[in-house]
Amino acid sequence: MRDVFGAGPRGQMFKLHTQTSGRSLIAAEFKNNLTRTAAELMLAYMNGTNSCHSNSADEPFTTPSEEWIRLAAHGQAILLEESGIFKHTMNMLSGSPGMKAVERAVGNGDSR
Repeated sequence: MRDVFGAGPRGQMFKLHTQTSGRSLIAAEFKNNLTRTAAELMLAYMNGTNSCHSNSADEPFTTPSEEWIRLAAHGQAILLEESGIFKHTMNMLSGSPGMKAVERAVGNGDSR
C-alpha cells in the first residue's frame, strides 16, 4: 500500500475481510454448497484475506442451523490449519495480470 499507492501509516493498517457468497448457494442438492463454499474460501485465502466468514450450506432455504454453521467453520479450519497449504504462503495472486489490472483501475480512480 505504501509503495504502490503512497498510503500513510493509517492506510497501511488495512485489513481485508471476505465473506463467501450466499448468492452462489443453491437450495436444490444443498449439500453441494459445502464444495461451493470451500472453493470460495480457497480463493479468499489465496488473496490474503485477514478475516473470513463462510456461509452455511443450508442458508438458501432457512436460518442457518448449528450443524451446518459448524461444518462451515470446520471448512475454514481444514483449509488453514490441517491442509498446510497456506502455512508459508501469503497473497498468492499478487502480481497476477488480473490483480495488476485492478491496481491500475484503483490508481486511476476507475470505479467500474
